[in-house]
Amino acid sequence: MASQSRCEANWLTDDISCETHVKVIKLSYTWTIHNFTMRPEETGKKIRSSTFSTAGPGNNKWRLNLYPNGSSEDSKDYVSLFLRLACSDKKDVFAQFKFAVLGEAGQKTDILETTHLFVPRSSWGWKNFLVRDRLLKGNDSLVAQDKLTIFCEVISFVDSVNISSPNKVTAVNVPECQLSQDFRLLATISSVL
Repeated sequence: MASQSRCEANWLTDDISCETHVKVIKLSYTWTIHNFTMRPEETGKKIRSSTFSTAGPGNNKWRLNLYPNGSSEDSKDYVSLFLRLACSDKKDVFAQFKFAVLGEAGQKTDILETTHLFVPRSSWGWKNFLVRDRLLKGNDSLVAQDKLTIFCEVISFVDSVNISSPNKVTAVNVPECQLSQDFRLLATISSVL
């Protein structure tokens, strides 16, 4: 008796998936500078905020640097504003941040937003953040009672974790090949007809 052969081997299918979770830390900071119109800083001289930190991985400490008369000669008619990563346990920190001036009623104006890859002791921002005369003159003066209030929001992307799902292995059994038997049956039926 001849042994029966298989036409195909059994199949295995493997479904694998992965999810990446990114830890995000959001921090809001408000800085009020009193007697702003009397600030003596010349062009290129800055006022530094206190440091503010995010809880969690990286131990990131931030600071704002504001130049009342611009950070350089080509920005002397502006207020320049920069976010500085004062220190961090990480070699770099990717952050999205936004600056705004808070008006007398607390409304946010002059909103600017960007993302940047910071390394410790580096700064990023705008040398032309705000036209200085707009702060000091006119009906829409943003310096109410001689106070300038800056709002800063920092969103740090701290860590990411990959989570792989267990493999789902599915076995598919392929029936034994019966092609020769099917031909014999067909030949038998054909001869009878």
